[in-house]
Amino acid sequence: MRDIAILQLVLLVDHVGLGNVRRCGVGDCHHLFVKTYRREFCSVRCQARDYKRKLRQRMREQQEQQTRARRRRNTKGTR
Repeated sequence: MRDIAILQLVLLVDHVGLGNVRRCGVGDCHHLFVKTYRREFCSVRCQARDYKRKLRQRMREQQEQQTRARRRRNTKGTR
């Protein structure tokens, strides 16, 4: 069974070319996939995880900017 899987992998790489085999775009995912069109991720799940991670980061940054702006407004009025 293992030999068949290895043979299928070799035939797939031969068919699509080694340049189209990519590693998933999520940092902690180590899956390989065959790139078709503009794919960056091995699955929809990894794509959603990456989107949510970036969204949360943007929200944290916006919250920090609002907090800094609020603190500046409050300190300007007390002087």
